[in-house]
Amino acid sequence: MGKPMLYPLVLYNSYENREAKDDQFPRHAIQGLARAFADLHAEYLESPWSFWASSFLTCLGSLFADRFTLQSQLQPQPRFYTVLLGESADDRKSECIRQTANFFSEIFPEYPICRGVGSAEGLTEWLRSHCPSLLVCDEFKTFVSKAMTGPSVLLSCVNTLFEENRYQNCTKGHSIQIDSAYLSILAASTVQTYQRMWTPSFMDIGFINRLWIVPDRAQRKVSIPLSIPDREKAPLKKILSLMFESVSRFVPPISLPITPGAHEIFSDWYARTSGSIFAKRLDTYGHRFMILFSINEGKAEVTPDIAERVILLLEWQREVRKEYDPIDAEGKIAKLEQLIRKALSKGPLDKRTLQHQLHYERFGLSAWNTAIKNLEDAGEIAYYPKNKLYEKKQENP
Repeated sequence: MGKPMLYPLVLYNSYENREAKDDQFPRHAIQGLARAFADLHAEYLESPWSFWASSFLTCLGSLFADRFTLQSQLQPQPRFYTVLLGESADDRKSECIRQTANFFSEIFPEYPICRGVGSAEGLTEWLRSHCPSLLVCDEFKTFVSKAMTGPSVLLSCVNTLFEENRYQNCTKGHSIQIDSAYLSILAASTVQTYQRMWTPSFMDIGFINRLWIVPDRAQRKVSIPLSIPDREKAPLKKILSLMFESVSRFVPPISLPITPGAHEIFSDWYARTSGSIFAKRLDTYGHRFMILFSINEGKAEVTPDIAERVILLLEWQREVRKEYDPIDAEGKIAKLEQLIRKALSKGPLDKRTLQHQLHYERFGLSAWNTAIKNLEDAGEIAYYPKNKLYEKKQENP
């Protein structure tokens, strides 16, 4: 089989050199069609550039989930569980998801999008006739709540389908059987909800590190967004349509080779990566991004340039995982202790500011005093009466 060309490079190159402003999200890591899509939509709408690029890549990965892999024994698939994190309403998370999903649906009317699921049984019925499939959750908390309900195995099912295409759960008089599923997720949540909605069951099963989180803030306000002219969207739609048509000529899955240079770059990063909880499954996402970047940029192999840009995204993801780490504590005092640690990790604060930031009234004064005393007794924080400041003590090396 010859190397597949996903779409004409003359169309790809017309978007390749667009500039993007530097910000926390490593924009320059994303090129090709995803970059062109994000540039165009961020020009007309309020949602952050990172939301557009990440939503597009998630939808693109879902479209080709069963058609591409790497030349690896692991046989990874370009499927993502993406969660956009922002402030309620202000950052237009749901609107970004809706616009991106509609973009794909306009080109591919049969593009399978499930816009809500209430049980593993319901998801099973959907997946049996829709493959691959994108699960869209405008409010991710709704999915989390459904997954916590009584004897539901929805969490176990979705957790397993992150790396598997099969799921089975058999009980007396009832069974769930999924034989060929390629599930992707595109969801939205506020930062506050994301950090507080989890229960230990999600932590224990490793669901959190299966998520690719994209926190960002809108930088501009647009009271009445103008319609994006069809003449500007048409070239992007044409490229995506040609991409799908050209890939359809080959028997799936197309196995993309990794050049020696790219393999060396990724292997060096993998060897340096620590065993931190924030690094779990980053290598899995690295494999998936290498496939996805190749598809997105019309390349028939993973090049050193792709490997370097994938690593930029992985390092960024590790840092945002640290910053937005969910509060993993059941008790009210334990939750408050974790909040205090997080707040003081950014620098000393006076008592009033610390209480205001953490909305201590939600926990009660007794819980507040107990949490502060526990942390002081443990030597984790200190109070300096002269400056009237609380400060987190540095850990011994």
